[in-house]
Amino acid sequence: MKSNPPDPDPQILEHQLGLIAAAHPNIAVTDASGGQPREAGQPFGILFREGQLIARADVADEVARLLQGRGHQVVVHDTQPLQAGIADTDRVDLDRAQEMGGHVPTLLTIAECEPIRGIPEICRLVRESIGPDDEGFPAISPQHVFSFTPHGVLCPATEPAEVSRKDRIYPAIRDEKAGAGTSVAVLDTGFIRSASGHFFWLHGITDVDPDPLDHFNLGAMSDTPDGFIDPYTGHGTFIAGIIRRIAPATDLQVRRLDIDLRQILSGSPSYSADIVDEMRIPDHVRRAAWQGYPVISLSAGGYTLDDLPPISFRGMAKALARHQSVLVAAAGNDSSSDPFWPAAFDWTVGVGALDATSTAVADYSNTGVNANVFARGSDIVNAYACGDYECFQPPDVGTTRHFHGLAKWSGTSFSTPIVAGLVAARMAAQNETAPAAVAALLAVAAASHDLPGVGPTLVPEYTDLGI
Repeated sequence: MKSNPPDPDPQILEHQLGLIAAAHPNIAVTDASGGQPREAGQPFGILFREGQLIARADVADEVARLLQGRGHQVVVHDTQPLQAGIADTDRVDLDRAQEMGGHVPTLLTIAECEPIRGIPEICRLVRESIGPDDEGFPAISPQHVFSFTPHGVLCPATEPAEVSRKDRIYPAIRDEKAGAGTSVAVLDTGFIRSASGHFFWLHGITDVDPDPLDHFNLGAMSDTPDGFIDPYTGHGTFIAGIIRRIAPATDLQVRRLDIDLRQILSGSPSYSADIVDEMRIPDHVRRAAWQGYPVISLSAGGYTLDDLPPISFRGMAKALARHQSVLVAAAGNDSSSDPFWPAAFDWTVGVGALDATSTAVADYSNTGVNANVFARGSDIVNAYACGDYECFQPPDVGTTRHFHGLAKWSGTSFSTPIVAGLVAARMAAQNETAPAAVAALLAVAAASHDLPGVGPTLVPEYTDLGI
């Protein structure tokens, strides 16, 4: 499955997989083939929920009958409707909306399935009888588990680092009216509300669910504070800060992806807002588009069985087009060209990362179908939490870092909001829709900023972007 990217630090890989097993015992981790158990020291393939399958809505009944005919005990789950509205009298069932009708997948569970091997084998057998639809979506897939642009497994390219006196906040702040009249939704870890009191460019940012600083104890794997900033806390705040430096006047809202909008809670603890079931991400995207956010920034994704497109995103392109919204998605941090979804879809704006000089691809960045364009993603300095952070990745496990509201961070997570911010700034400056602004920016990147050995690039310092 994987295209031989550089191996991650084996200590980091084993340590993070241990954290997954402790916090999420029903998540399976495969080898690179996607269908076999992973042994210690091997690369990983995909992550999925054991015993759970997703079927295309148009063939769900046929899939269930086929599996039952093979002797499997299948439970077909009724999915709670995804609703949005300002008041109870304004409720809209987004599953039945014109652009999504018949596209929302069906969740199936299977009892007594062989661990790790069983679900991928079932998917491959069913696909032999029921083919893909016209867009290439398979009939059935595992319930994949995605995360925040993983490197090796489950982290941005680096843990947040302390800021020195020589470091400068990036990007540079633009005119206070840049982005006026536009709106951006950041789908991430939520927002640290106290941060808006520290930095003027965060003023007016709203959130649906705040990002708690300390609600998990990594050592005990429990939902109890341990005195340290949780891993991934501040991820959404950092991203929001990047966008607001480029488009200070944009109306920006940060939302937590680990909130299940259908209120079907797994009951499993999470050592951070890093693990997201595949079906949740499209719910957040669709809701943001319906609620009027033309630019949606997403720094999360993952790999799928046999590199096939994730079924839960079926119909999403039409939904975004109907609302004239765009999805700007991180390319991932595995130094790979294998499809990393949703960035790999041709209707998203997949963003890869440049190094700190903005002249070369960062060594961790995914490439290929995942990256339509590249922006700086390394050594970015922006808003973060205040407090102590205990490193959880080797070789720094146990090291305490002290933060006073700023951090230095690297990953395609942070190149993504640069492009999202540029889209908002161009929309305002040129009175364009989000799709038109994206098309114009990508055209300029390809014509004037196609770097040898890299590809099209977008950097806020460019003077020909129409912002």
